[in-house]
Amino acid sequence: MKPINSSLGKALVMLLVYEIAMLTFHLDGLSFGKLIITALVWMSFGVAFREFILYYDKLRNNIPIFPFLVLLLLLIWNVINIFRAIIFDSGAITTVIGNTYTSLSLLVPFVIVFGANFSTIKILNKYYHEFMKLGVVLFVCFVIVNFGLGLSDTQALIIFVLLQPVVFLITTLQYQTKNQKFFLLLCSVVLVYSAYIYSIRTMAIREILLYVCFVGAFLYHIFKWKWVLYVSFSALLLPFILVQQSIVTGESAIKKYLSSSSDDELSIDTRTFVYMELYADLVNDGKLLIGKGANGRYYSDYFSNAEGDSPIRLNIEVGVLGLLLKGGYIAVILNLLIFISAIWLAFFKANNSYVLGLGYILLVHVVLLFLENVINFSIYNFLIWVVTGLCLSTNIRELSDKQILKILRLYSI
Repeated sequence: MKPINSSLGKALVMLLVYEIAMLTFHLDGLSFGKLIITALVWMSFGVAFREFILYYDKLRNNIPIFPFLVLLLLLIWNVINIFRAIIFDSGAITTVIGNTYTSLSLLVPFVIVFGANFSTIKILNKYYHEFMKLGVVLFVCFVIVNFGLGLSDTQALIIFVLLQPVVFLITTLQYQTKNQKFFLLLCSVVLVYSAYIYSIRTMAIREILLYVCFVGAFLYHIFKWKWVLYVSFSALLLPFILVQQSIVTGESAIKKYLSSSSDDELSIDTRTFVYMELYADLVNDGKLLIGKGANGRYYSDYFSNAEGDSPIRLNIEVGVLGLLLKGGYIAVILNLLIFISAIWLAFFKANNSYVLGLGYILLVHVVLLFLENVINFSIYNFLIWVVTGLCLSTNIRELSDKQILKILRLYSI
């Protein structure tokens, strides 16, 4: 039996070490230590890029022609935006290459190549559980060290990073063993708790949506009700409807629908002003179509009055706005076309419920792109693009449920 390819595992571990090191040593701003640690991210990308070059033909033959052409256009456009930042931007070159929110954020789609490999299914499942085991062990250690008084912000973020795989397992729960299912439920609770400590408000929403999606996927798996898939797919219209409603009425849809929440944190609208400020900035500079490149910045009147913050902002909390800032409408359209194509193929062109579950993960991701999902080179975005590759892969979609289970059980976790 041949050993599974370790390239994906190496890339994930390097990213994990980077994220944990950044949190542990508080490597903010421009520092030599941060540049050294960021080299791990470039190495992770290097592993993925090497796979992309080696398996380009396999990728091309394994993805339907339309999403593949869109992918090529996106990769080309992202590389152009990196060169725009290097050649025309007045910012420091260290920011362009030493920050995961600039050039590196535009290189994440290259990892889609891992989705063309059967072994990726098993590798992901293996590393998901290894990361979560480490997260639970550290959570217990932190609680003991703190004498049961809860977690510090840094500790909560470390646990959050390690337990992020929860969101990639919920919709494929039926493919886990009994013990793994129980462990996943436990990790779900701990993840929400750690997110609450650090005020990551949408994690509870994300998990609820994913468990609802699991129910939808399970119902389709049992009863083959096509209407479940059509209703689910139509949920992609929701963020567009809310944005259009806000534009027409002049009233924030976020504020309108969340202001009545009993949760004071959840009811605070921290997104609408970001939309307004970025849009005004891009219109003023004439960059709505093409954005400002990998190192793009915008002026925030809100943060000019906030103590300890700079009004010139390099990154932005809302994913779709991050795409708009760096690549304009072109980047937003190309990214959404790929994600929506992957969701469509997962829902209506897959022969197994595993890919259907992955499609639901992308569905929730796209909906939440309008609220959060910051654009950077991170474990979360890395996995999102691998999942996109799995959904697009003809070979993976043609597998039966029994074949998926065989792959998952091929090696012990």
